[in-house]
Amino acid sequence: MRKFIYLVILLGICGTSCTSHKEIQKATSFKIGNSVCQKWIGGRESSGSGLDILFSTTLSEASTIVLKEVFFRNKQVPAGLFYEAGVYYIRAEIPSTAANSKEAINFELKASEAIVSFTENNVLKYIKVVGIKEKEPLIYNSRP
Repeated sequence: MRKFIYLVILLGICGTSCTSHKEIQKATSFKIGNSVCQKWIGGRESSGSGLDILFSTTLSEASTIVLKEVFFRNKQVPAGLFYEAGVYYIRAEIPSTAANSKEAINFELKASEAIVSFTENNVLKYIKVVGIKEKEPLIYNSRP
């Protein structure tokens, strides 16, 4: 009977501490604005296809925040920061060959939602982005 009680206590502790609960931040030190995604198809079979996702942001290269990953449509890919036409963007490229990520699936996101992970003061954090608009696919022509 004692072994059973110890087993129940051990399972209870592991069940509460072994799960990876990811707390979504309600507020961050930066803002995310317009968000779009766009499928693309290369002009040659070898060039592949995928999906680009862009979030306008108030982050800049001078920021101490380090972008980590984007979770979108059950995929998990690295995030990067780039600057174009006077605006900074968080960008992720999702190749069509990317496998589904268990971690991304656990977020239970809608098709127009994503999670951006980042570190701030060496602490891993998550922010949810909603209302991502999908643009028409970009189809590249093959060159002769």
